[in-house]
Amino acid sequence: MKTNLKRLGVKNVTFIHDDVCNPETAEMKESLIGKADKILVDAPCSGLGVLSKKPDIKWKREPEDIMKLQTLQLEILENAVKYLKDNGVIIYSTCTTETEENADVVDMFLSKNPAFKIDDASNFVDTSVVNQNGCIELFPHINKIDGAFSVRLIRNS
Repeated sequence: MKTNLKRLGVKNVTFIHDDVCNPETAEMKESLIGKADKILVDAPCSGLGVLSKKPDIKWKREPEDIMKLQTLQLEILENAVKYLKDNGVIIYSTCTTETEENADVVDMFLSKNPAFKIDDASNFVDTSVVNQNGCIELFPHINKIDGAFSVRLIRNS
């Protein structure tokens, strides 16, 4: 991402590689850089959307892994809020097709964070990849590319 932004001449992006599950770290970073307008949460996931590239994943995953990942994904998403300005945007993204890691995480997040709402992805991308909830969902057998999910969450002030 850094290489592409440099190539494009983008200069208003700050990268923070950090453990957002550690609240003390988030508070320290906030005091150093302030809050962000936009945050990309590229969440750790089961990777089941990229089986064509990494077929060994299916042998390394157990059903309980999905629920452990869901807990971690929700924690990361909720902690990311600490970095976000009012009226800011969080993009939550995974490379899996599992509902438990995608829509379910978003539903749990929204139920705990009523100041957020989904910004319909059809405002930004082709509607053929947008589900009825306004999230991008890609499936290898339908879209002929890796499976993935993303949603744009807007915080209302």
